[in-house]
Amino acid sequence: MTPDLQREVESFASTILRRYFCDSDVEFLISTFESDIVWLGGGEAMQAEGAEEVARFFRVGAENMLTCRMWDERYVTRELAPGVYLCEGTSRLESVAPGTALTMLQRITFVFRRDKHGALKIVHIHNSMPFDALKSDELFPMTTAKEAFRRLQEQLSRQNRQIELMLSQLPGGLMICRSDEHFTTKWLSPGLYRLLGYKSPEEYGEACSGCCRGFILPEDYDLMWNQVTQALAHGDSYSVEYRVRRKDGSVLWVMDIGQYFVDEDGEGAVTCLITDITKRMEREQTIRIAHEEIARQAAFLSQLYNTVPCGIVQFVLDPEPRIVSINPQALKIYDYSPEEAETGPGDPFFRVMEADMAWVRGLTDRLVREGGRVVYERRFRLEDGSSRWLNVIMEHLVNADGIQVVQALFTDITEKKKSQLEHEREQLRKQRSLQAAVCSAYPLIIHFNLTRNSYESFSARGYVAELLPQGNYAELMKRSAQYVDPAYQEDFLRSFAPEEMERRFAAGEQEIYQEYRRLGDDGAWHWVAAQCIRVDNPDGADILGIMMLKVLDEQQAEKKRQEQLMRDALAAAQAANRAKSDFLSRMSHD
Repeated sequence: MTPDLQREVESFASTILRRYFCDSDVEFLISTFESDIVWLGGGEAMQAEGAEEVARFFRVGAENMLTCRMWDERYVTRELAPGVYLCEGTSRLESVAPGTALTMLQRITFVFRRDKHGALKIVHIHNSMPFDALKSDELFPMTTAKEAFRRLQEQLSRQNRQIELMLSQLPGGLMICRSDEHFTTKWLSPGLYRLLGYKSPEEYGEACSGCCRGFILPEDYDLMWNQVTQALAHGDSYSVEYRVRRKDGSVLWVMDIGQYFVDEDGEGAVTCLITDITKRMEREQTIRIAHEEIARQAAFLSQLYNTVPCGIVQFVLDPEPRIVSINPQALKIYDYSPEEAETGPGDPFFRVMEADMAWVRGLTDRLVREGGRVVYERRFRLEDGSSRWLNVIMEHLVNADGIQVVQALFTDITEKKKSQLEHEREQLRKQRSLQAAVCSAYPLIIHFNLTRNSYESFSARGYVAELLPQGNYAELMKRSAQYVDPAYQEDFLRSFAPEEMERRFAAGEQEIYQEYRRLGDDGAWHWVAAQCIRVDNPDGADILGIMMLKVLDEQQAEKKRQEQLMRDALAAAQAANRAKSDFLSRMSHD
């Protein structure tokens, strides 16, 4: 999933949530619903299917909407299938409506699907809040919000009473120390020695030698000392950050904000507030590592863009076709000179063949209107007039600069195309040779599909009747049976009727053969041999086969002549045998 696509999906999700939670705009949310949307809310009864039913739930709850402030948005996005995206998000919400006090973490899961126009639509929403205060009949926890507001008022009243007690105490990590080279401690608050892991000032003093040098990491102390002394040389306050070691050996990052003053003893001293910033420093470290990783990825992608073995072109069509980005491999494929490569081509269609221009432009315009992806092959011309073949993959997207562009990835497939075309020509030659050889032996060939009850015929000269080139196979057999000699009609239908052929093929027969007499278009009777062969179907379950028909008139005539010769020879033999018997009989009598 590309970063641009991820930003598009997450930006759309953020817009929906802000319009809903911050602007209370229920109708905008409903406008993004797909017709088959499925919604699961945080309450027990919050479940609906279909755009109308889900919209009804949200409109019923619209009057109880709380206007909120939203921040700390986080999203995780995945592409589930082409044009289908899952976006999971969390954000903080705080009510701003008078008389309410609600702060919560809201969780949301969207599943978006692009419609035929390329727009993102919601097909699934699952929203929840990680607490049990939401009632089963509420879209917003109004009851809880009002109760929380009441409790908040009571808490504020208690806190107001405590503030006077707290004013006399300074909470947390406060210290007063001498401005010597060790920043020797004169006093520290309970919050500070507890921050460092100690139970009492005495335990702190014994473990840390009663000075800041005792708990600040040695490698940070000199830098801290220089920063503080330089700041105090130009004023009376400072702010530094450094690491400290706690009693248990763990390390914390702290911020030290201090001010120089002269105490009641007339001694120069520093008062400072020390706070724990470990989490902030960890976040900054994480961000720094992330930025370094992003920089590495950017360098890698830049290198990949410049060295990938396929051309990459990004261009816009409005107000006129213009290339906004082209990589070195694209210039190489287009055989662009080094001088021309300095400025690059302006027109993205500058190498399209004139015969292909109309359909390529039409395909590109439709891609911009409808979105998605298109893949095609086309030729392109070079400066010397020769042409080569390209395989092109085009998408309409938002590039890294936020511009809607058409991105084309293409590879030179000239050699592959030549081999493919030569293979196709060779196959065509073989097919025609085979067809000529078969047609010379069989003047009529019928390809049939028993499952679809259809046929196509290929007729050469020499068959006894003309057939329609294609049509219904069962009707063809019925019509043909009408011209078959009545003595052979029953066997003909038993062999070639569709249901009989299916039964015999299912029983394992691969070939059906029959010789019969039929009436030809010339009004004469002819002997015909029909041979059906089942054809394996690699693309489906349809029962396929071919029927080859051959006229046997010459063979039958030769067969009759041979039979007549055999009869004549038999008669002659019988006559000779009788003559021999008569001769022997007379000899015996004499």
